[in-house]
Amino acid sequence: MREAAQQRAQALNSEFQAKIKPHIDGVARDKGIDIILDAQVALTVNKDFDISRDVIVKADDAEKAQKGAATGPAAKPAGPAAARPAPPPVNKP
Repeated sequence: MREAAQQRAQALNSEFQAKIKPHIDGVARDKGIDIILDAQVALTVNKDFDISRDVIVKADDAEKAQKGAATGPAAKPAGPAAARPAPPPVNKP
């Protein structure tokens, strides 16, 4: 049973790596980064060079876009609440 769990964990990790790699490559390309090291390889890392948040945002945006494209316009709520215009902004002194 342990071996089956390890194989499943390895399969999930491989699937995750395959899905996240294009986002990592995209952020690296956008930032002009030529090499990326993970915490297991780097002895010390300046937090200014950590692109984790950027990769997460890029992956989340891509997933939202994919889900939006899959559901299409029918996924938008219908009815009076959806047709009602937003209230005007309130100016505070």
